[in-house]
Amino acid sequence: MFIIFLNIFFILLYVFNFDLPQSSALLDILYLLFFLCLISLFFYKFKFFELLKNIHLSFLVIILSFLFTEIIFAFFPSMIPKDLTIWMDKEKKENILVTEILEESPFVKFKPNTNIKTRFYRGNADQFVYEWKTDKNGFKNEKSLEKLSTFKIVAIGNSFTEGMGVKIEDTFTSYLNKKGYSSYNLGVQGYSMTQAKGTLKKYGLNLKPEIIICVYTKSTYSRNKFFTTEYRSKNKKYTGGIQSIKDADMLPEVRANAKFTTSALWLYSKFLRKNLKNLFSSKKFNEKIFNKYPTIKNAIFEQKKPNEQDWNLLIKDLIEIKQLSDTISAKLILVYIEGREMTYYERATNKKLPDNIFYERKLLKNFSSENKITFLDMGLAIRDYVNNLPKGFKLNDLPYLELDGHFSRIGNQILSKNIINIINE
Repeated sequence: MFIIFLNIFFILLYVFNFDLPQSSALLDILYLLFFLCLISLFFYKFKFFELLKNIHLSFLVIILSFLFTEIIFAFFPSMIPKDLTIWMDKEKKENILVTEILEESPFVKFKPNTNIKTRFYRGNADQFVYEWKTDKNGFKNEKSLEKLSTFKIVAIGNSFTEGMGVKIEDTFTSYLNKKGYSSYNLGVQGYSMTQAKGTLKKYGLNLKPEIIICVYTKSTYSRNKFFTTEYRSKNKKYTGGIQSIKDADMLPEVRANAKFTTSALWLYSKFLRKNLKNLFSSKKFNEKIFNKYPTIKNAIFEQKKPNEQDWNLLIKDLIEIKQLSDTISAKLILVYIEGREMTYYERATNKKLPDNIFYERKLLKNFSSENKITFLDMGLAIRDYVNNLPKGFKLNDLPYLELDGHFSRIGNQILSKNIINIINE
């Protein structure tokens, strides 16, 4: 009986100190375990009660193991594996906002000198950099740049510009800086072109750049409708990563919820099935490395012509960005980036991508030509890099992160090299 009461005590202790959202399935499991323990108290006169005691003893050993782990990590937090720390926030401070709301575009941005933590699971600690600190303006730049008041290059755009998932020193703007091209990164995850224009106007023009890099990621044109006057008069929603960070009411599968390592283990275990699925999946491509991305085969079927109304909103913003560039006599370079599936398709399937799927690229290339904007097709550049990798290449040689769909360190290096090449033409 004593063992059962101990189990009930520890379950209730966890419930009363539960560190995940109330919607977490783990809380339901704890309630169920509590109920089962309570019910078992009424079977002490039955013959099988001895078996129940053994089950409760085993359960107590498991609980004590978790408790021992919590105690060890409480005194020696450096021993916590990195793959667990990405789910944890020991301090559990409430109501600490990392975003700030502006009355004009870009409307929402990260606060200056603030630690940013990516919310959802995007790979283990070696596959994705979850935490970084903003600079004095709230953007992803190395601290050494704070002493500069002007830059040769300013980059605007969304998460691909920001360098989501890589260290600050591995963003393409950091690589440009290392090559002697002073560059400032105004990219923010989830931004529309309207917001990119807003960052240029509010922060970029004052830096007096000679070159403005405007990064457009395929299929993000639809974000612009969220920032029309009509929409914003009724809604205050944003798009992409920065909206997920801004949201206060998050699902259990988010980062930085767990205070206890037990809870962190729960969050981490929910995503192990993805790795197991890839491990036991049947062969799909000749080069096994691409079996991690079964959606590659759908790359040629998922391409659609842009919605005309949404596309026109994008073009309107690009025209205004060009006009802003002209006011300071800066050269505008429009960079076009495709998704991972399209990039890997040819190497994985040994088939060429059909020309009729490149709707956005053709439209942007023609637009750039008509408006005297330099166009950089990174879809082609990255695809050529992948197609020419030697046999037996490693996962780290690929230009996208292992699980997440953003550029890896390699992808950012390739982007910086192509920018330098087009500048020096």
